[in-house]
Amino acid sequence: MFLRVVTVTFLLCGAAMAAGSKPVCPGPAAFGTARCHSHVVTDNNGNPNAAATPSGYGPIQFRTGYSLTATGSSTTTIGIVDAYNDPNIESDLGVYSTHFGLPRCTTANGCFKKVTRPEAPAIPRRTPAGR
Repeated sequence: MFLRVVTVTFLLCGAAMAAGSKPVCPGPAAFGTARCHSHVVTDNNGNPNAAATPSGYGPIQFRTGYSLTATGSSTTTIGIVDAYNDPNIESDLGVYSTHFGLPRCTTANGCFKKVTRPEAPAIPRRTPAGR
């Protein structure tokens, strides 16, 4: 009896989880490539459940974490590490700035500078046997 209750509970929880999220990235990935396993929370129709306020750090957390004044400083640099050379990082920063009422930070005004590393040697591919 205990096993039936646990099994039914597990199946119901799995069904609820499957209905409440969906993969962000297409898959499966080709052999030897990276794949993201991110999921987005969805509503009952399968649409992303977007929040009115973004989650994550806001200006207060950055000011506190980096001991910045409210106006900052022209000598203060904050680095953002983002994998896979995000082509939209500057426009995403613009959305963040607009949402929080911050001044624009762009390449054109000298506030934003995107730095990428030089080409790295290829990561050796693993064979199907794991060698």
